[in-house]
Amino acid sequence: MEQEPSTPSIPFWQQFKLLFKGTMIGILILLLLIPASYIIDLVREREQRQAEVQAEVSGKWASAQTLTGPILVVPYQELVQTADGKIVTRELNAYFLPENLLVKGKLDPEVRKRSLYQVILYRSDVTMSGNFKPVDPTVLQLRPEQMLPQKAHIIMGLTDARGMEENIVLQWNGAAHKFSPGAENNDVVGKGLVTTVPLTLDSISGYNFSIHLKLKGSHSFFISPSAESTQASLQSTWKDPSFDGDFLGEHVVTDSGFTAQWKLLGQNAGLPQYWKGSAHQPGNVRFGVNLIQPADGYAKTMRAAKYAILFIGLTFSLFFFIEVLQKRSVHPIQYVLIGLALSIFYTLLLSFSEYLNFDMAYIIATLATVILITLYSKSLFGKWKLALLPGVVLLLLYFFIYILLQAQDNALLFGSIGLFFTLALIMYFSRRINWYGTPALSNS
Repeated sequence: MEQEPSTPSIPFWQQFKLLFKGTMIGILILLLLIPASYIIDLVREREQRQAEVQAEVSGKWASAQTLTGPILVVPYQELVQTADGKIVTRELNAYFLPENLLVKGKLDPEVRKRSLYQVILYRSDVTMSGNFKPVDPTVLQLRPEQMLPQKAHIIMGLTDARGMEENIVLQWNGAAHKFSPGAENNDVVGKGLVTTVPLTLDSISGYNFSIHLKLKGSHSFFISPSAESTQASLQSTWKDPSFDGDFLGEHVVTDSGFTAQWKLLGQNAGLPQYWKGSAHQPGNVRFGVNLIQPADGYAKTMRAAKYAILFIGLTFSLFFFIEVLQKRSVHPIQYVLIGLALSIFYTLLLSFSEYLNFDMAYIIATLATVILITLYSKSLFGKWKLALLPGVVLLLLYFFIYILLQAQDNALLFGSIGLFFTLALIMYFSRRINWYGTPALSNS
């Protein structure tokens, strides 16, 4: 009786050779994330240095500006009882907002360079005009004799008085009153400007005012609405604005700059027309614009570096498949060198983006990395056909990541779809691998 030939036994190490190699590659991928984390720290360090330079230049120019007011302050007297039972007279402040406030401003941007970094500065030309209603003490449950109209003054919040390029003058019913720094003695604005104004309690028509300001600032310009009705408009030649604050308003951005308009009521900002003490702070609500740089290379480099595990994992998987399917051997040290070449891509991208625009830096870093790995693959596999395969895949992968960096709003959607198809391709090509190393049985 003829016996069937027995299947030769396979050594344990050979059965699990691919498992060991795959596990080793997985460990190498995790280890190579260490230099990737150092690169992310390097990007953060350069970002911090850029912020320090911007703060240094802004400190010598003027910081971001926020205008609050004008607000009419009328002191009044009140009898209070002290802890020891004595009756004393205390002087407090009553605050009145304009009935209408119209703000028109123009921002002229300037870009200053310090070392490798750019700082966005501006000069502004702003006109504020409007009117106050006649002061009526009874609306605050005060008697006329309590009021001190001879001490009435106008305060206006200003973030950085160093930005004043000329004296700021208040036109009050046609008369000029010069502002001076020092509006600290109030309950509603911090640093700012103050000027005294003539005021009578028997006025019927109220008070008209206008203020012309020429201010320097950096990065952003904001307005705190402080009127029963506030209308504001800003225009500039800066082509990359970011409108921010509690109210976005309406804006138009073109290649020649932007125009923006806001219209709101005091109720929108949660402000009454008048109050006593520190019941309200107009500066807590604001709207305005940030003059941002069109392309932040650090932010994009940081986002690109977060895909390091994707680059290393897919590239190592490709080399592993070539190694198994083409019966080629790739040493672990060679995997490490390939991973380091992929990591150096980010340092190239970071360094070139400080001198060139991000797109050009990305192209240079991509070509340098792909050419290096392609030539190294030729020395590993000996055939250009096999060596070009990793190069082409890397080009497609770098192009895919570039698309994700541009499509910020849809990055998650595109990234998820791309990863799904990538995993599908890996599963498709891995089906031909004999993971246990067992010999194929003959059908005869």
